[in-house]
Amino acid sequence: MIFFASVLIVMRTIGGMRPTELATVFTNPDGSVCQRPCLFGIRPGQTTVKEAVVLLKSHPFMRNHPVQSEDPFLAGDLQNGPTILLSKTPEGLVDRIRLAYNLPRKKTAAVDAPELFLAGGIVNTIGSPDFVCSDDPAFMCYYYADDRTVLIVRTALSANRERVETSDQVQTLTVFFEHQCPPGTSTFKARPWLGFTTALRYNQATNLMIDGDQSNPIPCKKLLP
Repeated sequence: MIFFASVLIVMRTIGGMRPTELATVFTNPDGSVCQRPCLFGIRPGQTTVKEAVVLLKSHPFMRNHPVQSEDPFLAGDLQNGPTILLSKTPEGLVDRIRLAYNLPRKKTAAVDAPELFLAGGIVNTIGSPDFVCSDDPAFMCYYYADDRTVLIVRTALSANRERVETSDQVQTLTVFFEHQCPPGTSTFKARPWLGFTTALRYNQATNLMIDGDQSNPIPCKKLLP
């Protein structure tokens, strides 16, 4: 698996506008860049749940997203989004953290989406993904991995589904710890990152075989023989 290189976030103001709050999702509460893949300074498999709750409660992003529950941790607007959800390991470490936004029911509906929460904004901020795949023709998933921590960005493709666009809207950001593969695990098909281009180019690209379950394309770590 290719390890992605950290890229500094560049927060720019456009026309005097303040940077969107979504530009903070890849930072610590003090605004410094967290080691990626991360969300809100949290790295699954390393950050404890207690540490994560403290980080989230003190993070600027959370000012407008009230905590609904601490165990399990759930915050945000359950009706309209966004929502933030933590799950934990038996050892008390964060297993995964997920930030989800609700998209309009109709793909043609206009949405005032922040630039960072579009596919182009994500790639501009954290760089090109290690690989991509689509388990549904209406969606694309971007994978970023480093040291058994994996970020999956799931986007909804545009209405015509013929192109992967910079304006495709991000549906979820999920960071999780890459667990050991269970016995019998095979591989799932992924594609190399080809940029924002036609869906046909991705369909014709050579498959990458990633350790994990095809029915639930999440990478896992196979033990060396």
